[in-house]
Amino acid sequence: MRWTWNSFLLALAFSVCFATFPANASETQTTPIDPTEDVERGLKAIRVGRYEHAVERLERAVTSAPDSVPAQLGLAWAYLKMRQFGPCVRQAVKVLEKAPENARAHAIVGVALMRIGFLPEAAGSFDAALRSDSGEVLAIAGRAELDLYVGNLAESLRRSRDAVARSPREPDFLYLLGQTASRQERYEEAADAYERFLGVAEDIDFGSPIADPGPDRSVPPTQWAKSIPGEGAEER
Repeated sequence: MRWTWNSFLLALAFSVCFATFPANASETQTTPIDPTEDVERGLKAIRVGRYEHAVERLERAVTSAPDSVPAQLGLAWAYLKMRQFGPCVRQAVKVLEKAPENARAHAIVGVALMRIGFLPEAAGSFDAALRSDSGEVLAIAGRAELDLYVGNLAESLRRSRDAVARSPREPDFLYLLGQTASRQERYEEAADAYERFLGVAEDIDFGSPIADPGPDRSVPPTQWAKSIPGEGAEER
């Protein structure tokens, strides 16, 4: 009888062990994953021009944490760097659907719209960003570039200087300042900006969204702007 009882206890122990193991494994699999490392590595990859790697990292971050605003904005930024404007806007709009006042999302949409030649719509996005956060540096720089395109040179230079003052080691903004200063025939200031640009841009991409030759009008107009939360027709 003792052997039978011991056998029963062993069998019970094994059955409990194997019955609880799948449940524990399931709980482990459903535990939310912190996307911070993937987001940080993705943004770092963008800084050195490794866009495909950045997209891979940031897509993984979005998949593991679909509601992570930093992951979504990072992925939108990576797509923007790759000039994949459709996916870029879709990611930014996902943020705006949840947080219509998110200045960074509005600014990213503004740059994308500017790249395909939607200049009034881009201005609306930049203005929406600055209404939410007057210090959103991407919107300031985007507005400066837009001013440069339409010939508002004084405002372009003022905003370019503002962007560089807020983010003095951002190569995009230094390059833009060089452009705007040279258009104003402030050649010493332009040369200084370009020199600083080269100093910080070593091993960093040169095909940036801001440091760009101008709007890409080869892409036909879309209805993107109409789907962007928080931007009404009066802003365009």
